[in-house]
Amino acid sequence: TTTTSNHEIIEIVIDHKMKRNAISGRMMHDLAMIIDELDELHATTHVLNQSTKSVCLILRGSGMKSFSAGADISLVKDIINDAYRGELMCNFMTDSLNRLRQSCLVSVCCINGAAIGGGAELITSCDFRIIIPHSSISRSSDIVYVHYVHAQIGACPGWGGIGRLLHILNNNRQLVIQLVAGSIKVDPSYALEIGLVDALMDPFNTTIDGLSSDDYDHAYDQYCREACISSVSYTHLTLPTNREV
Repeated sequence: TTTTSNHEIIEIVIDHKMKRNAISGRMMHDLAMIIDELDELHATTHVLNQSTKSVCLILRGSGMKSFSAGADISLVKDIINDAYRGELMCNFMTDSLNRLRQSCLVSVCCINGAAIGGGAELITSCDFRIIIPHSSISRSSDIVYVHYVHAQIGACPGWGGIGRLLHILNNNRQLVIQLVAGSIKVDPSYALEIGLVDALMDPFNTTIDGLSSDDYDHAYDQYCREACISSVSYTHLTLPTNREV
């Protein structure tokens, strides 16, 4: 949790860079525990309303290479032949992400790398989505996009992302079918055009010269954080009501 201006900022960072920020079983558990804490905040919404500081939640991936590649493949291999365990995982993640979507906090997802499979479902768990393309001078040559890759690998989205996606796209079923069954890569411009994201931010243009890898990553993380805050500033961080999934 950090403070900027008069806003309290809660950040959930998907940090598993060695596996393109894939979600392990432990990370699923940790996410649910964090959302449990957010539910406790929901129970004290009246306290937040009386506070001089508003609360915003940011969800982003660590580093520039990937937002999230979905479920860790080692976890998937472990449960793929066990229908019962697979169902438990799907129900667990669907419940967690739906609760995040319905949280009392204004939430913004920063798509700062490829969001693939379950990662594409993750982005639907926030109120707002921004996407930050990579510039030609960035340290990453990876392309930023959203990809519901499930159909290509014979899988079905299992984290409740389709229902939330349908709501985000104003119940445009044809478009949802195009994205999910067609399994197309959605680049930043098209994501903005169809309303999958709310803002297309400027690329991160800090030059590499003179910066260590850690300093560069820190500068990029700060840029993503500030982009999220500025993108929702017009809402005055009003606590949402009547949430729908």
